[in-house]
Amino acid sequence: MLERVSRAALGGDVDSRVRPVVAVTFAYAVSFSTFWVYVGVFAVDRLSARPAEVGVLFLLSAPAAGIANYLSGSLSDRFGRKSPIVASFLAGTATVGCWRWSAGAPSLGLR
Repeated sequence: MLERVSRAALGGDVDSRVRPVVAVTFAYAVSFSTFWVYVGVFAVDRLSARPAEVGVLFLLSAPAAGIANYLSGSLSDRFGRKSPIVASFLAGTATVGCWRWSAGAPSLGLR
């Protein structure tokens, strides 16, 4: 079943070694596409950030994400795929936890 879906979605055969990466990337994209919508609302509502500051946050996060993606690709080439994926999920969890912990306090990233 997964093989037919991957052929239909990706236009051909997918190497079996790449399928876990595709699955994790899809899960990440689906979860964080909804998450980032609420980051701006949270920053304005709970961190008292101005909407313009949130816009700058998003503007600056794009090049940072590009650099991080390049570096994580280099790490995965050196150490394999599993370690960087697990490390990035743990770092994302810690980041969200810190945002929640700092709710109501001025954020250094926004002020």
